[in-house]
Amino acid sequence: MKVSGTCHCGATHFTVEAAPVEVTECSCTYCAKSGGLWAYYEPGQFTLVSAEGERVYSKTGYNKHHFCAVCGCSTFGVSPVWSLEGEPDFTKERLAINARLLDDFDLATVKINKIDGRNLW
Repeated sequence: MKVSGTCHCGATHFTVEAAPVEVTECSCTYCAKSGGLWAYYEPGQFTLVSAEGERVYSKTGYNKHHFCAVCGCSTFGVSPVWSLEGEPDFTKERLAINARLLDDFDLATVKINKIDGRNLW
């Protein structure tokens, strides 16, 4: 069943094919400061419905962090596929939505995985 998410002001609206069963809390400098809880999807499972004023930030060039330029909410990110065991696969992309933005969804019902993003590589 599709689930919708919106930023605080509603300018950015997205859907994903299903509610997450787990989310990731990352300690990298970006995630720690933006406060996102990330649910991962394949690109085909994500639809950007509206993105008025959507902006992209990338310090590294390969992790693209999207945010609403109107209200400032961190909305989703696009990055190479990676695992905790190895280097990123730069030939494939994965989307991470900020699960805090999901409408009518109780984050207390999902497992939160914590990763040490500051020290991955």
